[in-house]
Amino acid sequence: MTVVGFLQSKWEIATLKVVLCLYIALARTHRVRVWGVPMGKASRDKGKRGEREAAALLREYGFEARRGCQYQGGPDSPDVVADGLPLHFEIKRTERLSLYPAIEQATQDAGAEKIPIVLHRQSRKPWLAIIPAEELLSLLRQVYPNN
Repeated sequence: MTVVGFLQSKWEIATLKVVLCLYIALARTHRVRVWGVPMGKASRDKGKRGEREAAALLREYGFEARRGCQYQGGPDSPDVVADGLPLHFEIKRTERLSLYPAIEQATQDAGAEKIPIVLHRQSRKPWLAIIPAEELLSLLRQVYPNN
């Protein structure tokens, strides 16, 4: 028996449809994925702005950087491409970051040749860089070999 079989009237069926539509609309508004409903345009736009901001930050410090190709996923398509740096940037422009899933995604996409880095920023806050400790210590060893 289906869910509709339990409903007694057309009124109950109509109410269920309205509730489901409101639930999906609320999920889209709050950037939640429900039943495969994709993220909203505003959320995608915020991610793109974050990628442009991160690339601008790298350029501000003298590195050549630009947004990557977002349709592929993998080592050839980081969120931000920084030519000449052995780094894979994953950009997260969100109020709440799921830290371990973000660094796992960056690590998986970085491949064996690049160091995974997650650049994260909340609204009205400075950028933060998240890097696995082993990678940070390896970089420090290269910069300060006598210590």
